[in-house]
Amino acid sequence: MNYGWLKPDTSDEEYSRVVLHEFGHALGCIHEHQHSEAGIPWNRDAVYRYYMEKNNWSREQVDINLFTHYSKDITQFSHFDTESIMLYAVPKELTTNGFEVGWNRYLSETDKAFMSAVYPGENAGRTYTVQPGDFLSAIAEKFYGDGSEASWRRIYDANRNTIGPDPTKLTAGMVLVIP
Repeated sequence: MNYGWLKPDTSDEEYSRVVLHEFGHALGCIHEHQHSEAGIPWNRDAVYRYYMEKNNWSREQVDINLFTHYSKDITQFSHFDTESIMLYAVPKELTTNGFEVGWNRYLSETDKAFMSAVYPGENAGRTYTVQPGDFLSAIAEKFYGDGSEASWRRIYDANRNTIGPDPTKLTAGMVLVIP
């Protein structure tokens, strides 16, 4: 865990953001910008200048910490989550088309779903068998009292390997883990 830049006068909000991010690593999360489907249109020259100056990183450190993508063969993935606590801020000056994301300060719904699937705790063993005509939003409504996209994505992210790439393609008889 890297807390080297936190000082006694650092804001509580920044402490919280950094601790959540670093504990994400301790629990097995990778940087979201290294997701195999991130597709961030980096301006590499600008990124090298920025991180070499700001963090005193070498080109190799920038490559390792920003440009290296993890293969689906070696880690678990949800969809690319621009709200993840594990995503570095992406200033528009570091991209080729103005794409940007600020610092995320809280766990996203996808972060929570991933952690619930990996560390199920009291919900360990809670499953649901898909019935004909089921949709993830209806299943989320049944278990969470809320059929919103954030709720059904929790279920989808925990069962991506079972459901496949299209969350609308449920098959009767599938057994889903309910995080």
